[in-house]
Amino acid sequence: MTREELDAIKARCNNAIPGPWKYGEDFCTTKEMLVLGIVYPGRDYPEHPFYETCNIDFIVNSRQDVPALIAEVERLQNKRDRDAAKHEQLSIMLQSIIRDLERLEKYYAGSLTSATM
Repeated sequence: MTREELDAIKARCNNAIPGPWKYGEDFCTTKEMLVLGIVYPGRDYPEHPFYETCNIDFIVNSRQDVPALIAEVERLQNKRDRDAAKHEQLSIMLQSIIRDLERLEKYYAGSLTSATM
């Protein structure tokens, strides 16, 4: 997912009426909640926040936004798992190098001690 795609999804989310959203036959909306209702063709509806472009844009795009976000989360989880495996391998290699260095230190410390006697 590109930064632009994520920014567009974030903008749609930020511009829509905050949740929670409910589904129902009525259009009872408050500042804290938007109730989505069924729109019947030919019926006259009063001005309603549901019809604001920002909310419609959010709803219409949610069908592709949610799967894209799920795919991105899965991609990042897979990357995290691969990175954790690499980290474990590097940690094992580093421990081995440290043990080798400690053995070399002891070897050379012993050689220097016996050479000075």
